[in-house]
Amino acid sequence: MAYKALYNKYRPATFEEVAGQRSIVRTLKNAISSGKMKIENVSFNFSKLIKEMTDIYAVQCKAKGIEMQTAIELPASDWLIGDEMRLRQILMNLLGNAVKFTEKGFVRLTVKQRKLSENRVFIRFAVEDSGIGMSENMLSRIGEPFEQDNAETARKHGGSGLGLSVVKMLVS
Repeated sequence: MAYKALYNKYRPATFEEVAGQRSIVRTLKNAISSGKMKIENVSFNFSKLIKEMTDIYAVQCKAKGIEMQTAIELPASDWLIGDEMRLRQILMNLLGNAVKFTEKGFVRLTVKQRKLSENRVFIRFAVEDSGIGMSENMLSRIGEPFEQDNAETARKHGGSGLGLSVVKMLVS
């Protein structure tokens, strides 16, 4: 039974799984470029969202023995209008990668209000970590679907190489 669990965890993806993932990426790209995927403009509790994200990833950091650091500067109002679901997805992908690729040290989320105009607030999000980093070659390919630095990294840390490409598509 232990062999089966290990096999399932480390087995190579099947053709059908890879084809399915490529189809998801193609669908997402088409939806964004055609304007079919609309950015929501709904009221949501920004402070609550940030707290949920930091709580989730603080637990994961603690389990790995790394420190979750935050530098959060919240807007004057807890309630903002925007796309909570897309923001949550972006933060989950960025924080998830940071935790996944950090073995010791820290993961840091910085949220800072950059500019405030009459009816808009501009917020900067930064995710930093003391993880393994990326090669120059990988930095040039960041955001491309199915890109991983090398086979050893992919084998050790798992994942499909889709997280940052989804982030790139959502913020573009």
